[in-house]
Amino acid sequence: VSTQETGSSSSAIKNFIQIQYNDPATRPDYIILIGDTPQIPTHYENFSNYNGEGDYPYTFLAGDDYLGDAFIGRISVETADQLSTVLSKVYKYEKDIANDATAAAWLNRILLIGDPSTSGISCVYNSKYIKELAERVNPDYSFIENYSSGFSSTINSGINEGVNFFSYRGYINMSGWSPSSSLNNGSKLPHAVILTCGTGNFGSSYGTGTSETFIRLGTAQNPSGAVTAIGMATSGTHTMFNNTLNAAIFNGIFAHNMRSMGEALLNGRLYIREVYGATNSNEANYFAHWCNLMGDPSMEVFVGIPESLQINAPATLTLGTNLLDVSITDANGNPMANASVTAFSEDENQIVARGYTDEFGNISLHIEGGISSSLLLTAAKNDKK
Repeated sequence: VSTQETGSSSSAIKNFIQIQYNDPATRPDYIILIGDTPQIPTHYENFSNYNGEGDYPYTFLAGDDYLGDAFIGRISVETADQLSTVLSKVYKYEKDIANDATAAAWLNRILLIGDPSTSGISCVYNSKYIKELAERVNPDYSFIENYSSGFSSTINSGINEGVNFFSYRGYINMSGWSPSSSLNNGSKLPHAVILTCGTGNFGSSYGTGTSETFIRLGTAQNPSGAVTAIGMATSGTHTMFNNTLNAAIFNGIFAHNMRSMGEALLNGRLYIREVYGATNSNEANYFAHWCNLMGDPSMEVFVGIPESLQINAPATLTLGTNLLDVSITDANGNPMANASVTAFSEDENQIVARGYTDEFGNISLHIEGGISSSLLLTAAKNDKK
């Protein structure tokens, strides 16, 4: 939807989203803003003296509170080439990842940086907590960790080697590191969570923020950097709140089976309110506001090397048929339960049926009015492709 339809002010865009939310037929789960703040304005909080930027208020859609009701992220780009780069990264992550252990080994690696020199030992503990969470879900994970010195070198070499997630906890300026053209990780594109002062200044008049730079790096043909990046606005962040957000984001992924960064971010925002809402309500509000996602909030997050899934369906059907039997299996022919199956009519340009497979991997899709054109079948399940 263009700002020509919604209006170009933050209030007009919010009103448009609210109208869609109020109608169950158009209520969004995900809100994706495409453009930098000159194209799609953001909001500036008044809970602190920093008046930091944040897109979170676009999701305040139900009730008189500061709790998000949808998942949101911003593909912060200023040119068509930058947009092509970011979308190409999403495509490469979701569609082009190999299923074999050698080519996709990077999906079993995580980069954890905890710099205690200024922000204290809790930055290390926070990183080790993430490690413990991850190991429970995927025992094949290996970890690149640094908690002492030489952080920039470790970050560059770790990203270039290829990691699925990159978590940084430390101090402003990220221990002397910033994303740059020296990264050559190609299609091995991490989800980055870099919560410290100034990493998410996407509305800043001083230039492009760290999280924005991270997702814009490379080209559509030769990507580098990150596929998503969550950072913190302003220079006024504090360790205990950053730690809470960081831990809760990864807790969403590894403990609550959230498989998009939009979900994981909202988990962090809601959790900081749960922990500090009674005693530090202002801080809970503006830290949730400052914590923002650059990239597609709805894209898949793998927690290891995805398994293949197979769609088994008739190649042809008689026009007017209103039932389509589909079965989903893994590469070895074993039934796959709870896989999402969608039938899309290319002529009508709309979804005509959808549902989930039963315990035997089967589903009968009911097509109202019967089949009248060719159908595109898709199937999806977490950590499968």
